[in-house]
Amino acid sequence: MQLEVGARGAETSFVTACFVLDDPLARQILAVLPPVIRMTPESEQEGPSFLENIQFITREIETDRPGSEIVLLRMADVIFIQILRAYLARVPDEGGGFLRALRDPSTAAALGAMHHRPEAPWTVASLAEEVGLSRSVFAARFAQLVGEPPLGYLTHLRMQKAAILLREGATLAKASRLTGYASEGSFRRAFRQWAGVTPGAWRRKRKPPPA
Repeated sequence: MQLEVGARGAETSFVTACFVLDDPLARQILAVLPPVIRMTPESEQEGPSFLENIQFITREIETDRPGSEIVLLRMADVIFIQILRAYLARVPDEGGGFLRALRDPSTAAALGAMHHRPEAPWTVASLAEEVGLSRSVFAARFAQLVGEPPLGYLTHLRMQKAAILLREGATLAKASRLTGYASEGSFRRAFRQWAGVTPGAWRRKRKPPPA
């Protein structure tokens, strides 16, 4: 698409993209990001620069070579990560809210482990062992940076994943298994406490109307 705004000068190319992020961690990150992040030469880190990646994407769009769609999807992820890294590097150590947790190696590793395997039988002790800290030090640091205890965060993460699974049509048994609950009964109780309704009622409320 060509857009003219009435001025004469150098031609400018706009590269736009959108992301669909279902992971609860992604939503938490987006909630604390500013509406606009400006990339500057000072934002660059090791590897191809942000500008070089944008130029690469532009060439892929213009040439439309075989496999371009897959390449563009992967490059969009790279660009998104570059933007997050650049912003995190500018966040002061004493600020940033939830982003501070991602800058702390042990807390970030624990968050990654829980998001990668929310169904695992995590305990505070096993998470502390996973990141190489004592139980008390890990629990205190996690609560300070994230804003809630590790197992409280894990419960919310599991329920958010369960909500996505139910919305996509998963059975109660499958949702229970993939969120780490030993029985449908225990899952149903946890979900009702979190959502205020049973899993079945929640799914019916969000079921799209018939065409």
